[in-house]
Amino acid sequence: MEKTKLAICIEDEEYKQRFVRCVMKHYKELFEIYVLNQLCELETKKGEEFGAIIIEDDENKLDFSKKYVFFVLQEDRKEFLSANENIYCTDKYQEVYKIIEELQKVLCKRDDVLHRCIERNQVHRIGVFSLSKEMMQLPFSGLLAEVLGENHRVLVVDLQPFSGFVTEIETEGALGMEDLISIALTDNYTVSRLAASIGHEQKWEYIYPAKNTSCISEVGIEVYQKMFEILEKEQAYAYEIINFGSMFSGVIELMESCQELYVLTEKKEERNYREEHFLAEMNRRGKSVLLQKIIWMEMPKSSVKTGSWKQLLKQWLWSSLGDVLRERYWVDYSDGTDM
Repeated sequence: MEKTKLAICIEDEEYKQRFVRCVMKHYKELFEIYVLNQLCELETKKGEEFGAIIIEDDENKLDFSKKYVFFVLQEDRKEFLSANENIYCTDKYQEVYKIIEELQKVLCKRDDVLHRCIERNQVHRIGVFSLSKEMMQLPFSGLLAEVLGENHRVLVVDLQPFSGFVTEIETEGALGMEDLISIALTDNYTVSRLAASIGHEQKWEYIYPAKNTSCISEVGIEVYQKMFEILEKEQAYAYEIINFGSMFSGVIELMESCQELYVLTEKKEERNYREEHFLAEMNRRGKSVLLQKIIWMEMPKSSVKTGSWKQLLKQWLWSSLGDVLRERYWVDYSDGTDM
């Protein structure tokens, strides 16, 4: 994925160091960072096409040229900037991820953004499911996200109870699946509240997993459709990866909404009794379209201990399994076409 050039000009040295360190750690795959001591340094970088410039609150320093997009960190928001279409404001003393989420939303609304915004009907949705290799669903979903995340913005949604998807870092103020379900039920949200439900890996993003896994099966297809509608409206994802697990009203219809459904299995040509039962029911219900979307994925044997899903992901990334996915998706990307 081509990075957006982001200039940062903050006089508060301690705050600047913390801010830059955080962006470099969590968003290095999205941004190419330039640290400026003074805004006048922009004159020496005329050849650089910055996606945005982050500065502190000081209206006297602002260049109102349409050449740049300014993202202003304010201790308390003012109205003098609101009329200028190239200047956006946000609260300075909030979590960095919230600032970056606001910035991404701004960039995705502009013609000069380096990350192409994806219209809702262009989002490519991929499902992951298994009736014999359930423990491998999460690392396989992560593997897909790693491969696709090289060239696209990717979101992983975990609907598998007890999948093992426990985040290593508890972000202060982070929400999660329960809150997104509440948002979908009420259709009442703010962008910052939505962003607080989203975590970040280096090359992909994810909804913070449900703390109470029973909530996943307590709602139906209408709620999940609304949830994805909101995410697609407010966030510019090219790919959505759904890790299926819970049965809920309309789960098959949600699978049908996927362009591909990976079904992880032991042997491609040998169906176990659960897989045969699944196929029989889909045939009985006339789900021929869904059956055509299934990609049977024979999974390798692994000696990694239970619970080490990230170890499995790393093990697979440059294995034949990773090669299969790179060949499938990178070839389509390299010739300029979308899947």
